[in-house]
Amino acid sequence: MPVLDFRSILEIWRNAGIFDIILPFLLIFALVFAILEKSKILGSNRAVYAIISLAISFFSISNPYLTPFFAILFANAALGFAVLLVFVLLLGMFTAKDGKNGWIWVGMLFGIVIFFWVLGRSINDAGLQPLVYEFFYANPVLWSTVIYGGAILAVIVLVVVMVPHGDETPGETLKKLFTPR
Repeated sequence: MPVLDFRSILEIWRNAGIFDIILPFLLIFALVFAILEKSKILGSNRAVYAIISLAISFFSISNPYLTPFFAILFANAALGFAVLLVFVLLLGMFTAKDGKNGWIWVGMLFGIVIFFWVLGRSINDAGLQPLVYEFFYANPVLWSTVIYGGAILAVIVLVVVMVPHGDETPGETLKKLFTPR
């Protein structure tokens, strides 16, 4: 009678496609559903959110480029979360309780750096550099559109933020916007 240990079970699951298909499908479904539910962009009908999430999940796992990329991305994301957890633990141990507001921004900046590190590492490990290069660098029209669109978006955001809301001055609005709660 063969011995069935944990590594054998993981190998059976790997061969069955649990890690390549099922888990990425479930994770993408959960993320898309949560984003749609939180944003309430299509009302409050959860059935519509479920159908849209299912469709996006099926499309994403059926793409031959995305399936191995997701496997690599999730492995690197776990590594990034571990690094971020260690950073947050060290930050909590060595900072004063009253001076936390400045360190929140440092933690957020570190989280953004970890996000781009995980994304770059995943693109590199999946071998998608030529695709990314062709999309971003070999397309000059894209960059002019991004620059002009970003400038227009920045102006719109500044106008919306600077317009006084009720009895607030623009300075109070900015202070309220950037003060951590």
